Amino acid sequence: MKNRTLKKSLLLVFGIICIILLVALASVNRVNGQSDRSKTVKSVCISEGDSLWSIAENFYTEECGDFRDYVSEIRKTNGLKDDTLFAGNYILVPYYR
Repeated sequence: MKNRTLKKSLLLVFGIICIILLVALASVNRVNGQSDRSKTVKSVCISEGDSLWSIAENFYTEECGDFRDYVSEIRKTNGLKDDTLFAGNYILVPYYR
């Protein structure tokens, strides 16, 4: 009987330790600025009146950093020398999901 109680107690302690470790690891990831979201790209068809900035506004999140740097990243991703876009063309937009 004592043996069974001891096993249950050890199992409970082990379970608690595992939960504490999982919570600690999750906290470290959040403190380091890491998230479960991953960066990907989406092909976007440019509509009449769209600008690089308006498209960036639709996909911008905190993970992207500074908004101006994000617009610059979209420009570089597409090999654009300036902000000129043409309706009907497609661009690749990096974003986090």
